[in-house]
Amino acid sequence: MIAKNWGMITCMKEFGGSFVKALSGCLEHADSINYRKLKKAFPKYFEEYITLLSSIEDNKEKNEH
Repeated sequence: MIAKNWGMITCMKEFGGSFVKALSGCLEHADSINYRKLKKAFPKYFEEYITLLSSIEDNKEKNEH
């Protein structure tokens, strides 16, 4: 079973355009096989929103200190 990156999916929903928002919905409902297929088909979106999530978490951490 593959672990879904729920933070990345949330970023896609909140900050993505219409296609990325639709993709996030697919990712939410995908089983592990289809999740991997989507990740392979759209690697740039995964990279972009994982990077965005990391930036958001870094900023949040800085603001807490």
